[in-house]
Amino acid sequence: MKVDAIMETEDIIKLEEYLRVTNYRDYIIFKIGVNLGLRVSDFLEMPPDLREEMRKAGKKDYYTVGYFREMCNRGYVYLTQQKTEKDVRFEIPENLKKLLLEYMEDKSDDEPMFPSRFGGKALTRVGFFLNLKEAAKAVGITKNIGCHSMRKTFGYFYYKKYKDIRQLMAIFNHSDPEVTLRYIGINQEEIDENMKAFSVGEFKGKDDVANLDEILALKRKMIEERKNKKKKRNTKI
Repeated sequence: MKVDAIMETEDIIKLEEYLRVTNYRDYIIFKIGVNLGLRVSDFLEMPPDLREEMRKAGKKDYYTVGYFREMCNRGYVYLTQQKTEKDVRFEIPENLKKLLLEYMEDKSDDEPMFPSRFGGKALTRVGFFLNLKEAAKAVGITKNIGCHSMRKTFGYFYYKKYKDIRQLMAIFNHSDPEVTLRYIGINQEEIDENMKAFSVGEFKGKDDVANLDEILALKRKMIEERKNKKKKRNTKI
């Protein structure tokens, strides 16, 4: 099913504040998604074939804290996309780098960057999808929101800020990189300089929330809705 970009800064800020209060882990995921434009398979949950490959090699079958810490220490993203098997490289925005380093400060390299609530396992794409959908509904976003909305939101705001579709094509790697770069004459330095200063939404500390009571009330409302839905299902059975 097609999902939408979030095109209003006000909606992004409302969603971010809700996530920061109700689930800080999901807030971090969202900030990565809308500020780097990566697919979730490249930073949230490895595809099944890669997880199997990692297990056979005796390695962790999830993205670890160490994976992100190394990325932040380098200062740029450099990876092979799981879907396209193409390489991407660009600078990490300074605000995002600072946020990630603070989030990882008390974590060990081997643990999941985004742990599930269940037995120390890593969060799944489906788990985050459900949380994101609920959060978007709670703050009144009526568009169809899913994991890919983060990547589309990044693209929308990057283009709105720089009006350079050539750079966006290079970042998204939507076609053969050599052919695309040769045809459009894109410059790696331009991408790096723009990405350093790029920012979507606000960057605040975990406890810096002005409307705490309002957000907690929204969370209680969502919990109550889930309970009511469960009761209805049980009644039908």
